[in-house]
Amino acid sequence: MSAPAGKRGEQLIARLCEEAFAADFVYANPHYQDGRFIREVCDALILFESTAVVVQIKSADRTKHASYDAEKQQRWIEKQLMKAGKQLSGAIKNVRLGRLVEVQNQRRGTVRIDPNQIKSVYGVILIEGLELPPAGATPQDLILARAGDSLHLGFEQFVELCRELSTIGDLLDYLHWRIDRVRSIQFMGSDELDLLAFYKQRRDVIDEQQGTLDLIWVEGGLWSEYVRSEHRAMRDQLDVPSRLLDGIIDRLHESVLVEDPESVTEATFAPNGAARFAGYVEIATELARMRRVERRMVGQRILAKANLYRTGDRPRFFAILGQDRVPMLFMIDDVERRVRMRTLGNVVGAAQRRYSQSTMIGVAISSPIANGFSIDAMYSKAMPVAPDAVVESRMQALGHELFGTTSNLVENEFVGMKPSQRGPRTRRFKKRRGGSR
Repeated sequence: MSAPAGKRGEQLIARLCEEAFAADFVYANPHYQDGRFIREVCDALILFESTAVVVQIKSADRTKHASYDAEKQQRWIEKQLMKAGKQLSGAIKNVRLGRLVEVQNQRRGTVRIDPNQIKSVYGVILIEGLELPPAGATPQDLILARAGDSLHLGFEQFVELCRELSTIGDLLDYLHWRIDRVRSIQFMGSDELDLLAFYKQRRDVIDEQQGTLDLIWVEGGLWSEYVRSEHRAMRDQLDVPSRLLDGIIDRLHESVLVEDPESVTEATFAPNGAARFAGYVEIATELARMRRVERRMVGQRILAKANLYRTGDRPRFFAILGQDRVPMLFMIDDVERRVRMRTLGNVVGAAQRRYSQSTMIGVAISSPIANGFSIDAMYSKAMPVAPDAVVESRMQALGHELFGTTSNLVENEFVGMKPSQRGPRTRRFKKRRGGSR
C-alpha cells in the first residue's frame, strides 16, 4: 500500500534536502514536547550554524486533484498556501522561542539546539502534485512571516533550485540576498526560478546599484533562457571535479576521526559511528561551508595531486587557507590506513607551523583512481608540542619545505567566461519612476 500524499511529500523533501545540503544538517519532522502532547514543528529543518531554514510541504492527491479544473486547482493551491503560511509562522516562532530544544539526525543522533545562536530564520513553502501559477497571479504570490521571511515554490521548482544552489552555503547566500531585496522585487508573470536565473548571472549588477535601485522587474522566461544557455553547460562541466568534495562530505561519517594519530590501531577501523566522535561536527561544518565554486577548485587540486601520486608514489597534499574558516589540509595516499593517519598527523603539524595556525583540519583520502575509496580525518585543536628544540626546528623546516605559497579560492563560478556568455543584460530590471508604491 502506497504512503498517503502528505507523508510521501515529507519523505521526498527530506531526502532531497539531505542530498543537496549535507545530511548532517537536515532534520526530518522535528518536534517538541508540549505538556502531554508532541507537536511537530515543520516537515524539514535545515540548521547550519546561525541560520535555520524551515520547510513546509503541501502535497496534492494526484488521483483526486488531477480531475479538478483550473479554477478549482487554483482555489486548492491558495488554500494550502495560506494554511502552510500559518504553519510556517508558528514553526518560526517555536524555533525562535526555544521550544525546539533537540532534534534527531540520521547520522549524528540527538542534537541539542541553542536558540540564542540562531540569528536568521527563513521559510520555504512547497506545493507538490499541482503546478503553481506564475508569481503575481494570486494575492498569495509571496508570503511573509514577520519572524522570518519565506518564499513558495512548486516541488519540481524546488528540485531545480536545489540543483542550482547545490551546497548549503550557496542556498543561504541566495536566501540572505533574496529576502534582503524582497520589497523591491516585482514579479511580472515570472516565478522564483526566473529570479534565481537573474541572481546567478547578474547579481553583481544589482549589488553595485544597491541604494539607487527602487524596483527590480523580474520578467518571465529568464529561467528557460538560462537552462538552455551555453554558459550554464560550460559551468556544469567546470564543476565536475567539485563532486569529489560532495563524495567526501557524504562519506565523512564512515571515516576514522582521532585527535592523536599515534593512537591509531587496527581496532580503530571497526565501524564505530564517526559522526558521534569529538571533532566530527567541526570537520563536517567546514566541508559543508564550501560553496560549489570552492569545491570545484579543491576538486581540481585533488585530481592534480592524485596524478602526481600515481607517477611519484608518495603522499601528496595541499593546504587551503581562507578568511573566517578553519585551515584545511588534504592528503592523497593509498597506503594502509593506520600508516596514512600517522603521516597525516605529521603533515598537519608541519602545516600548522608553516602557516602559524593553532587549529587545523586534516583530511586523508585514497586516490580517486584507486580501487575502493576511504576517508580519514583529524581535528587538531592545538599546535603539536615538540619534545625538544631540535625536533621543533626540524618540524618548522619541514613545513617550509612541504608547503609553498597558498592560492585564494575562486569566487566567480563563471570564471574565464566572457561577459556576453554570462546571461541577460541589465534591461531585465529598471528603476521605478516617481510616486510611492
